[in-house]
Amino acid sequence: MIIKRGNKSNMMLGIILLLFLISKLQPIFAETPTGLNIDIYVAKDIPVVRDGFVMKSWIEEGHARDLVNCLNNIYERGIATAHLSGGIKFSLKHFHRIHISHESQSAKLGLALESLLGATKESTKNLRKMRRQVLLNIFGSEIIESNDRSSVINIYVVPFLGDNFQGSATFSRRIPYRKDIILTDWTNRRSTDGIPRKRNLLPLPKVNSLCKTLGHEIGHVLNLTHHNEPKLAKYLMVGGWGTLLKRVEAELAIKTARILAK
Repeated sequence: MIIKRGNKSNMMLGIILLLFLISKLQPIFAETPTGLNIDIYVAKDIPVVRDGFVMKSWIEEGHARDLVNCLNNIYERGIATAHLSGGIKFSLKHFHRIHISHESQSAKLGLALESLLGATKESTKNLRKMRRQVLLNIFGSEIIESNDRSSVINIYVVPFLGDNFQGSATFSRRIPYRKDIILTDWTNRRSTDGIPRKRNLLPLPKVNSLCKTLGHEIGHVLNLTHHNEPKLAKYLMVGGWGTLLKRVEAELAIKTARILAK
């Protein structure tokens, strides 16, 4: 078969044009991220007292938006590093600061939170039940239980729940999904003088933060489990400062997000 030079040139130009069009159209047909909405509730007026030091939650709506942006950065980087299509996009749907108008009720709820400080001997299962009951008392059963039947992930911020406690996720792997996440915005971890301090909002090099804790607890809701090896401190699912995801974790997170979003 004889191919004339002109025809051969036209064929090459056609191939180049086709490749160019594919490169331009690929983002259009790329898999879109799975959207998950977040509601954040802050217990504003409830004091927690430890050794005479009074703590109240300080998170405002601007802080909440910064946290969700930071959360997106963690999961976008983890999924991009794993070279996976699609992804997860978290959005702050609502921000609520819960005001307790009666001082006596506020003090009562503060005592309920303080009762958890000494509950270290309880089993993990019992502690989760106790924490959920305190959440019910503070935020109300309508808010807590309705979340089990929706795709929204509720996050409840309280001041302080103990020296080593910074966050917890109550979740299940079957419907109805329980997706309650508790965060504390004060910490006594690694305090040199024993006085609790406000937590760092965003990550610093090798320093824990509210963003890291939120990403870790969201990971549990997405069915990710802990790493036990201390050498893996750079990873999100280790209790420390890390924010990286393994490929298998990124895959599982995307898969679970799709189930939650249905």
